[in-house]
Amino acid sequence: MHLSGAEPGELVRRALKLRPERLVVADARGGETYAALTALAGAVNGGIVGIDAESADDAMIRLVKQASLGAGGAAEPQVEGLVRETVDVLVQVLNYADGRTSVTQIIDVDGELNEVFSGLGGFRATGHVPRWVSNAQSLGHDLDLNIFR
Repeated sequence: MHLSGAEPGELVRRALKLRPERLVVADARGGETYAALTALAGAVNGGIVGIDAESADDAMIRLVKQASLGAGGAAEPQVEGLVRETVDVLVQVLNYADGRTSVTQIIDVDGELNEVFSGLGGFRATGHVPRWVSNAQSLGHDLDLNIFR
């Protein structure tokens, strides 16, 4: 959806009126972050919210800060709670100077940040089995738990 001159938060609100199954916000930079997170916590089955950050910790901090801009006066701890409840996985992607793009980390967000896979020095599992695996299995997805070891 593209509306020339519309604010990003307004674009998210209008997109949500279409009752999407998935929501993608390519670059969250303001109030649209809160609108996207509240939608993902409720009526939307899943989605992606992109944010520019140096690390998983930095991504969480930036998500909270950006969402706070559109939270209508909600206290930052409340917004942080929404972020931690809503975000299941953080995927860090690194763009190299030569044009390559690579996933460097996959983090499970379960109140804490737990690294599941690390791509630095060769992509490898860390041994942490993410909490969402049992949910995926209950939905009928046949997952081999050995991929996490």
